[in-house]
Amino acid sequence: MTNLQYENLGITIAVPMPDTDFKVIAMADYDKAMKCYHVKTYMDKKDIDFLDIIDDQIIIESDFSTIKTTLTKYIAEKHDAGLYDSYMKRYDYQVDCIEKGNHFLRLLNSKTA
Repeated sequence: MTNLQYENLGITIAVPMPDTDFKVIAMADYDKAMKCYHVKTYMDKKDIDFLDIIDDQIIIESDFSTIKTTLTKYIAEKHDAGLYDSYMKRYDYQVDCIEKGNHFLRLLNSKTA
């Protein structure tokens, strides 16, 4: 058996976006040297297994007992400013492209079989 090692990705939360099937997933990993959290955020949608990266590296100062609340407030502020609208549109566009590409390839393969 291959000896694989896991990577601890820290704390992960999902925050549903109001009145949509979307949610923002935030992964926060604590940096002991800098005494802060490095955060990555992703857009996700109900019933689709596809995470689309939003922010690659956010620095948030918080302690362990409040990091989830701090992340939720950060996401709420971005939502209220409308900053996730373009990511939701991009997400739907990418999924639509994948579905059309799969349909095209199935048609192409059925003609060559």
